[in-house]
Amino acid sequence: MQPRPPARPFSGDLAALIKQRQQGLPAHKKVSRTSRQRRGWEKLLLLVEIATVVIFLLIAGLSARGWLALRQRLPMDGVTMIDSPPKADTRADAAPQRLNTLPPISWQNSPFLTEKPAEPKTVLQSQPLDTPEHLKRWLQPVPPVAGVAVPEPVVKAATRVVIPSIGVDAPIGEGTDWESLKFKVGHYPGTANPGQRGNMVLAAHNDVFGEIFRYLPDVPVGEVITIYAGDEAFGYKITERRIITPDQVEVMLPTTGPTVTLISCYPYLIDTHRIVLFGELIG
Repeated sequence: MQPRPPARPFSGDLAALIKQRQQGLPAHKKVSRTSRQRRGWEKLLLLVEIATVVIFLLIAGLSARGWLALRQRLPMDGVTMIDSPPKADTRADAAPQRLNTLPPISWQNSPFLTEKPAEPKTVLQSQPLDTPEHLKRWLQPVPPVAGVAVPEPVVKAATRVVIPSIGVDAPIGEGTDWESLKFKVGHYPGTANPGQRGNMVLAAHNDVFGEIFRYLPDVPVGEVITIYAGDEAFGYKITERRIITPDQVEVMLPTTGPTVTLISCYPYLIDTHRIVLFGELIG
């Protein structure tokens, strides 16, 4: 320790004594409060700078991701671009146009629930009068054999879908609402089942909950996908791709043959349209 300097003699002036005492204090004690305030402001500015950099990087990453989504190229073989229905021309000399007035499909107005099967028509056949005698016995009605019934085919619900080109092997559940599409493909209620005549509608997310149908636009036309009903497998050949608007629900209407319709949002992370794949049962 350094020896303490000798105290100056008291000159009798109190103000001078106080000044001497102040001059004898260490320098760090005079500026300690100011130094602490400066250090606090420096820490605050550093935190603000770090937060600004992080926010800038997040915005740049999201912008780049959206730009890549807009730039993604969709194979155009077999693709049909369908826009919204044109607006009606209100001019007096305009020709009349037929507009698509189909309401959105819901549980109340779904064609799968309101459609009734047509009543079978009875066709009466009469035996011609000029039938030769040796052929009349062939025209007589044959009585049905008692106890013999034609079994109806057993239709099972879809349980699994396999799309080889995009590496999809996912379970299928009933329903296409938000909860039903969590980590699985949804089967629209009322549509056909695997192997059954009619339109089987399947949907899945493309950018949330596993992104099962993220690469659905990359499935080539002509590929055969497999849809299972339990242990039984059914092959469907993809015949067409379409990009439609969300209100064009006519793609979900019934068909006369056994078909499948795969639906997801498009494009990736933007989801302003819908990508739709159509397939037909083979084999």
